[in-house]
Amino acid sequence: MEGLQKLVKFNFKNYYVSSLELHLSTLDLLLLLL
Repeated sequence: MEGLQKLVKFNFKNYYVSSLELHLSTLDLLLLLL
């Protein structure tokens, strides 16, 4: 059970970080277009 919880936390962190990076790269593109 504890292993499953760690896996969920790890996946959630990965998802959060990747979505944050995607957001930042989108912002960079918008700034380049301005």
